[in-house]
Amino acid sequence: SLLDTYEIDTKDILPCLIEETTKQAKELNNITLDRIFTALTELNGKLKNPKRHESNVKLLDYINKLIAESKKTDKAPKTQLLKWLNEFDKYGFLNKDVKLKNIDAEYLDTFFFNLKQTSLKDYTKKNIYSTFRAVLNMAVENNLIAKNPIDDMKKKNKPKILNIDTNKITYLQGEQIKKLTECYKNETSKAHKKALQIFLFECFTGFRAGDILALKWENIDFKKNTITIVEQKTKKTMVKELKATAKKYLPPVQNSGLVFGKCYGVTYIDRLLKKYNNVVGVNLRSHIGRHTFAVLYLYSTGDISTLKKELNHSSILTTEIYAKVTETKRVENMAKFDIFANQFFND
Repeated sequence: SLLDTYEIDTKDILPCLIEETTKQAKELNNITLDRIFTALTELNGKLKNPKRHESNVKLLDYINKLIAESKKTDKAPKTQLLKWLNEFDKYGFLNKDVKLKNIDAEYLDTFFFNLKQTSLKDYTKKNIYSTFRAVLNMAVENNLIAKNPIDDMKKKNKPKILNIDTNKITYLQGEQIKKLTECYKNETSKAHKKALQIFLFECFTGFRAGDILALKWENIDFKKNTITIVEQKTKKTMVKELKATAKKYLPPVQNSGLVFGKCYGVTYIDRLLKKYNNVVGVNLRSHIGRHTFAVLYLYSTGDISTLKKELNHSSILTTEIYAKVTETKRVENMAKFDIFANQFFND
């Protein structure tokens, strides 16, 4: 019965009823009971079987069960795809002990990030993703979980399995940054000097240009060496250490007001930065400073989890594009090294 399903004792309903001393009282109790059972029926219809939504079934056990069932019904395509998903466990990215009820956004972020790092073909990656989503949908149909956790991921964080075009990420290397620091020291135009100051501060903090322009002196704690930023884009608050390299590009300390003073905005900064395109050999824009910080940080530390926090990304899937860039750079450097090394073995 519905009372058993929701573990409701009849005595729990008694406080809702009145003493049936009259015919009217009995009718009121019947109305109350009808409302209680109507509400329970509607709730049961929405949840189907709420007790089972806290299922302890493990993901891999469920996948193997689906494989076995698909064999019986002779559904070859499904069987093959499920085999691919099961084989993916060999990469170590499918936690053997994870339960269906414990699959959350963090688990999915890690799963999809690791999937994209494998040498599998794009077609296979897409099929694994589609199958994984289908598996979770079937778990919903079987009342093992209340809803598919992939559906809860923000649209921008949902995985794009195809390879990333790293050519779309423009960043500066050490020599280019050195050239800009020299330009900053020698710049006579106040407007251009401020634009370079903001850009270099971005290179050494990873903050967005818009957030830097909105930065106030009260957001900087020089005793603790920290900066508190309220991101204009996400409205999230983050606290970061104020590094000595970044501190060099702060204006003289004031008691209050905007750190970099009034400015016409990011578009105006971008227009001023064009002056240095020939110096660095790229079309310089303010956001390149953030890319530069990310790539150089990851290239020097290899720590993508900490970089995710430094950039305040909500998903590691957003951060992983920089891992792709650094891997490309590593391959290029190895190719250069091979050319260098081969000269010692030429006759």
